[in-house]
Amino acid sequence: MSNKTVLEELDTKISSILKKYIELQEENKALKETITSYKDTEVKLREEIVKLREEDELKELELEEINLRIERSIGLYFKEEAAFLAS
Repeated sequence: MSNKTVLEELDTKISSILKKYIELQEENKALKETITSYKDTEVKLREEIVKLREEDELKELELEEINLRIERSIGLYFKEEAAFLAS
């Protein structure tokens, strides 16, 4: 084998390795972008969860307030009814 043939084979192998390295770098970049996208989505979902929990707590408070009003109204009704029956 001549030096020229050996050099050509080495050049071919180096070119192949460099091509594979570039492909892997591009794949790595795409994976990093995907991970960043997933992290951004996770942050948005966590924010949405917090927002929904806050809304749920507000609705719960509103329901409690409505229940208290109903209880007061029922209490007043029976108080008035008792006063009417007592008279």
